[in-house]
Amino acid sequence: MDQIWWKQIPKANRFLHAVTNTLLAEKSVILFLPPAIPWRQTLYTLAEEILRQGNPNNQLCRFHCPPGDPGEYLFNQFCPGEKRAIYRRGTSYAAFLARTDGLVLNNRYLWVQDVPPNQLDAWTRFLVEYQKNLSQTLPPAVFLLETTETAGRKAGKGV
Repeated sequence: MDQIWWKQIPKANRFLHAVTNTLLAEKSVILFLPPAIPWRQTLYTLAEEILRQGNPNNQLCRFHCPPGDPGEYLFNQFCPGEKRAIYRRGTSYAAFLARTDGLVLNNRYLWVQDVPPNQLDAWTRFLVEYQKNLSQTLPPAVFLLETTETAGRKAGKGV
């Protein structure tokens, strides 16, 4: 039944493909999902399959929203030690991650699950700055922020 929902029910299928097509176009997404969405795990599995087929060079990495600063978390998780060593204070994490070659972050779809309302603004600000600083020669990370918060949100350019 779960496969039928996401593959054959027209609105659910359009929703799935709208999200994955946006990610394949290297545009980040803020995804507002209700807590009781039907067959959530199947959504994740099918999205991963579509992304892998659409761009086999990129990997999907899903993780629950960490506490604290998004840039600092991504810097510590996706930046190897030799690259962290060249980071200098005064440059934002977003700018550094967007301009630095050889990061695990590059060629990734990063699906951040369960972004709480009190962290959504910080993640959105990070994404806007990351997008502004992207190098034209490096493959970008593409983000999907999954949240249940919907009231009064406006994303920045590129998100």
